[in-house]
Amino acid sequence: MNKLSLSFLCFIYFFTINYYSLSQNLELKKIKNENISFFSMFQLESNNLEHEFFNTILFGGNINQEIKNNWINSGSQTNKIHSNISHGISYRFSNPKTSFSITISDVNHLNAIFDDDLLKLVFQGNYHYQNQTLDISNTIFRGERFQGINFSNFHKIKPNIKIETGISYLHGNQHVSYLVNEGTFYTAPNGTSLDINFDLNSFRTNISDFSIINTNGNGAAINFGTYLNNYNNETFFFNVRDLGFIKWHNQSIVGNSDTNINITGLEIHSFDNLMNYTDSIEEINLEKIYTEKNNGFNTFTKSNITLGYVKNVNNKYITNYGFSIIYKWHPYEFTKNISFSLFQKGLSESGFDPMIKFYSNFKYKGIILNTGISHGGYLDNYKIYFILSNKNQNISIGTYNIEGVFNNWKSLSTFLNLTTYF
Repeated sequence: MNKLSLSFLCFIYFFTINYYSLSQNLELKKIKNENISFFSMFQLESNNLEHEFFNTILFGGNINQEIKNNWINSGSQTNKIHSNISHGISYRFSNPKTSFSITISDVNHLNAIFDDDLLKLVFQGNYHYQNQTLDISNTIFRGERFQGINFSNFHKIKPNIKIETGISYLHGNQHVSYLVNEGTFYTAPNGTSLDINFDLNSFRTNISDFSIINTNGNGAAINFGTYLNNYNNETFFFNVRDLGFIKWHNQSIVGNSDTNINITGLEIHSFDNLMNYTDSIEEINLEKIYTEKNNGFNTFTKSNITLGYVKNVNNKYITNYGFSIIYKWHPYEFTKNISFSLFQKGLSESGFDPMIKFYSNFKYKGIILNTGISHGGYLDNYKIYFILSNKNQNISIGTYNIEGVFNNWKSLSTFLNLTTYF
């Protein structure tokens, strides 16, 4: 078995138990009134990273020059990496009018957007880019971990109208974000001078303790939605999930830099008086270049906005089909000034292009297949997913990124759901 296969199996084994929530499975019938599900999810997407990089991370070794060059020359000038690891437990009770759930979850997500110029500077230095300007503007790195306790309710207010409400308490573990609004690095021929222009904002909590009980902040989030049935087994729905914030504690660290640095080298004609020369770099005051202070800050949570349609059909093999349009809202920085411009800003700064998804459910001899295709998302590409379930849906297994087989494993994810009904 080659390393790539082992890598894929490692991801399946350690990170891929997941629960496909009620809102994403309107077509699934309630078999019994109560159920408990354990869920965990792993997903990793990149438009440039390939399996050599994953093998090196999983099995050790050096990221050699060939791997570095392959990453830089992979074809896309802008690099995007997205990862999500979530797990927890959910209890659900339902009757003909109401469905109520309590979910305890642990959420970890990472989102990074950066230009090839940053890779050139980190991997190769500036020697090979004399008389050139490397531009690392609009570099984004955001990582966050928190736990949540969510109470959600689906209530039928009329025979054809159902509303969703939910509220969550959020326990903030860790947060780190670096936002480079503007960054240029110019190297003159032969390195006679350097000109650096840097505008950076950073926010991070105390990262010395990564335990799940570590408290660096607290927050709240809400869910709401509407589901309309037109009596022809068609459902139109709209929902917003995880719209909220986390207030990080005052011992957090906020940093910023907005400066221009020019370093000029020295031309030496005689080495006799070498000790009398001083380099201009000695005049640089690092405290003026980058400052940090202990201060609390707030961040918005990553929110999901979905518009969709589901059609239930009476067919021997097909149970339903539908489509949905998914948006994510996640501004870089928190503000109390709620406006339409903030809504637009959150959509653009999420790094997530609107995703259009078409899907359908099939059944055959006690096996249920949920499959679909989508376009958009963090990588703005096509994705294919399928999920296999037994008749009672006690166990489901599948993947959200089967296209990874064809794109050199730039996307990895698998799915396994275990549910007990009673």
